[in-house]
Amino acid sequence: MELPYIIDFPRIGSDQQGFLVPFENLPIQIEHVYCIGPVPENEQRGNHAKKKNSQVLVAIGGKAELKLEAPDGQFFEFFLESNDKGLFIPAGYWRSAKLWKGCYLLGLHSIKYTESDYVRNYDDFKKLNNR
Repeated sequence: MELPYIIDFPRIGSDQQGFLVPFENLPIQIEHVYCIGPVPENEQRGNHAKKKNSQVLVAIGGKAELKLEAPDGQFFEFFLESNDKGLFIPAGYWRSAKLWKGCYLLGLHSIKYTESDYVRNYDDFKKLNNR
């Protein structure tokens, strides 16, 4: 089973001129991109799994707390609050995200959006994984 992990992106520049953060050497080929934000204080997002779609999430502004559940029931928690950190989420993980006020979350996906890839009911997620 593939595990989620934090990706460190390079920061190029200086405090005086600002920084460029290239999103390169990703563990996926990008087929779909979206941005969520800004959101109200403590907005809850996600609450679904994706069957085939792996993704990288980046907080390009603000702070996000991400809770993941693996198909085998293992739990993970990550915080994103800098645009030079990304979170790789393999396909098959249940995810929920708490976004702080002013958060912008960039999603980079391995497949184009298709509703049939989503598992939106938690009981269906557990059944799909024989739990």
